[in-house]
Amino acid sequence: MVAFSLLGRKANKSLKKNYDPQKIKRKKFIKNYFKQRLPEFEMKIGGTTTIDFTKKGFTKVFGIKRIKEMFKCKFSDMISFGDDLQEEGNDSTVRSVIDCIKVKDPEDAYNKLKEYL
Repeated sequence: MVAFSLLGRKANKSLKKNYDPQKIKRKKFIKNYFKQRLPEFEMKIGGTTTIDFTKKGFTKVFGIKRIKEMFKCKFSDMISFGDDLQEEGNDSTVRSVIDCIKVKDPEDAYNKLKEYL
């Protein structure tokens, strides 16, 4: 997976938060620019300013299935923390396979993981 950040990874947090909160700009980029030029890739909106690119078929679910095989565990033994679980979100496909906990950001994920454990 490649995460393309429209403002750069080190951009100011306030600028990133206010750049595209409704995801309109990134949807336009995907629809009008990337889909035509990169048809072999799947694109999902991620984070506050990013677009995630994966080769078709290599989704987060693919990764979860590989982890399940590697560790010889069950889906019921796994859990995911994600900030974008709604329809078409970059974490949405995971919901169909394992339990998910909604988080706001990495710090929230860390705190919820501590609570969960």
